[in-house]
Formats: sequence, structure tokens, C-alpha cells
Amino acid sequence: MNIFYLRKLLFAAVLLLCGTVVNAHDFEVDGVFYNITDEAAKTVEVTYKGSYYYTYDNEYRGAVVIPETVTYNSKTYSVTTIGKDAFCSCSGLTSVTIPNSVTTIGSCAFEYCIGLTAVRIGDIAAWCRIDFGYYSSNPLYHAENLYLNGEKILC
Repeated sequence: MNIFYLRKLLFAAVLLLCGTVVNAHDFEVDGVFYNITDEAAKTVEVTYKGSYYYTYDNEYRGAVVIPETVTYNSKTYSVTTIGKDAFCSCSGLTSVTIPNSVTTIGSCAFEYCIGLTAVRIGDIAAWCRIDFGYYSSNPLYHAENLYLNGEKILC
């Protein structure tokens, strides 16, 4: 093969690779990013937008409401997990609503969320069943206020 054509082929391959955007998420709905964790069971996890959690700056801000279910491509998925590093370093995050469907919160999911002041839940039993991957997985590590159905129960 001619060296000229080989160089052209290599250059084209580099262009293709550089033009590819890599994301950590499969889809986004209402400002929340998700990964499909089990297509057959129709479950998803909340994640971050960028290719790595540290490639964004305050991706989530203000009050974030995580729904129990989310619809994408005409399919409805249950939100069962807040993934590893999902909200890491989101200092602009002020409150988070966690649905009863969440059973796992991955390691460091709320690490460095210094602006977080409120966690909102709908069922204390569901909250108590959540498997927290690490101490900073629990949003109460930063937030001092836990609300159950709108009523403050912990401060």
C-alpha cells in the first residue's frame, strides 16, 4: 500500500475519533441525566453529563427533582439508582428530591455539594432501605434538613 494512502487513512481515522463526543449518560430529560442500567427491567440511574464527573462545573444547580419514572424513546423506566459521582462537586445544588423508587446511591454521589441544604423524600421506610455506597453518598452529609412529604423532620 502506498505510504500516501496510508497517511490519508490514518488522518481520517484520527478525525473520526476526535469528532466523537463521549458522554457518561444515555439520555437527558428535564435537566437530569440518566444511564440505562437494565433494558429488560426498564431501570435507570441518575448520572452526570460529561465524559467524566470532573469535566463539568456545577452541572446541577438549584432544586433538582428526581422522578420515580422517566420516559425516553416511548419507553418508561424506573429510576432506581443515583449513580457514583452523579452530583459530585455541584456546589450550586441547593435541594434534591429523592423518589421512593431509589434503592441505591453510589459512592461520592453528593461529595462536595456544599450548597445542599435540603433533602426531600416521600417515605421514611423507603429512605431507610437505601444502600449508600459511602458516607458522602448520603446527601444528608451536607444537607442538614430532611423533609418528609414537605414537613421538616430533621435539622
